[in-house]
Amino acid sequence: MIGIIGTTSIEVRKDQGSKIITITQRGASKSNVIPSVVVVCEDAIAAKVLDLVNAETKGSYRVVTAGAWGNMATLLYGMYFYRRHLQETGDTRFLEVLCVTDGDITPDWFQKVIKETHRGTHAPDHIKETLSLIEQSLISFKLSDHPEKTKGIPEYNHKKWLDEISEEHVNKYFETRLAELNSFLERSKRDQEGGIGIEIWHIKKEISETLRIIEVSQKMKFKAVDDLVDYHAYYKRISAVLKRGDTLMHYHQHDIVYSVLSIIRKFNPVRWHAYITPVKEAMEEASFNQTEVFRKDRFNNTEIL
Repeated sequence: MIGIIGTTSIEVRKDQGSKIITITQRGASKSNVIPSVVVVCEDAIAAKVLDLVNAETKGSYRVVTAGAWGNMATLLYGMYFYRRHLQETGDTRFLEVLCVTDGDITPDWFQKVIKETHRGTHAPDHIKETLSLIEQSLISFKLSDHPEKTKGIPEYNHKKWLDEISEEHVNKYFETRLAELNSFLERSKRDQEGGIGIEIWHIKKEISETLRIIEVSQKMKFKAVDDLVDYHAYYKRISAVLKRGDTLMHYHQHDIVYSVLSIIRKFNPVRWHAYITPVKEAMEEASFNQTEVFRKDRFNNTEIL
């Protein structure tokens, strides 16, 4: 939430039957409080993705989980139903709520759930408009692959994108910096060698841990059960294997989801940006709209320019 820089004072007094309210803002930089955009996702893994998206997106966001994506349609229906009646009172302010799905929903399933959000014969007159708004507010991550007879399709894609990263690619990422540091080391004085050596050590440690995580993932196989291959356990399995070895220093061993996503983001940026771009753009647009709604002062439902 963006706060106020400076001070605000409110004075209320009566004068000959009138109530006079004086609001004074002081400071070189003043702004109204802008609430965070609410971003709703399905589960903890999606929340980790949004944490990383948030780090490279302008605005302030509050991420919450809702479980199954069908809950999001119900949530949005109630929100838009309430918003319409609120606007009829003259209050045009409302919180931006963006619902993000994992990206594994088929178009037919998507449309079916949207249409069934409101059931019964006595639908409000504005039901079509409301359902259209719900559809627009449901944004999806973009997955590269949608294999048939597969469960845990987001995890399948994460594994695929991680497995694509080669040892050559990881080494090349640090090639220029390591050459630069080694050059510094050759020309440095003895009392300067320690700091340069530590940075070189940290880079080599990151390289070895990155390759270790990738190798574990590449060796991991998933068998079909009842004609379905389930990748939901991908992160639990990779974490269990890593715990058998040395403790990770560069990555968070207790949060392997964040570690894997960070590696994909850093070493497979084409996949990463394609994955998050629809959501990132929607988040920034929602943040802009929310800022426009809340940046103006209001009194008794009247905007004060």
